[in-house]
Amino acid sequence: MTTIKISGATINDMTFSIVLDGGEEVTWNVSKIRKAAERGYFGPIVRVPMECLPPPDYSTGNLELDRIAWIKDHPKVLHEPGLAIGAPDDDGILCTCDGNHRITALWEMKAPHFDVWIVPWRVQHRFRAKIELIKG
Repeated sequence: MTTIKISGATINDMTFSIVLDGGEEVTWNVSKIRKAAERGYFGPIVRVPMECLPPPDYSTGNLELDRIAWIKDHPKVLHEPGLAIGAPDDDGILCTCDGNHRITALWEMKAPHFDVWIVPWRVQHRFRAKIELIKG
């Protein structure tokens, strides 16, 4: 039997994981980040020019093309700010943990910017989650 152990999140929370340059896999609790952002914990929304964001990478399979098309047909959802993790040196953005489909839609629409709340690197650890498989 395998058990799933979740810490720093609930089964209902949205999470986002990446592998950092050093090989460490990091998971953030996106639901918890959004709640903190909406309460003003990270300061104001930042307007990021699209040229400061990497172009979409369709080759990974992480982008759902139907979802992007839906977003473009319902542009009201583009007003929701994304969430980004700030770079460790506080110079720029390490990654977006919520908003990649909206960013891609905006790229395709040739929009000038994307609005995000940026989680400073120095506090991002407070929003980490861990999901483990325990075989027993």
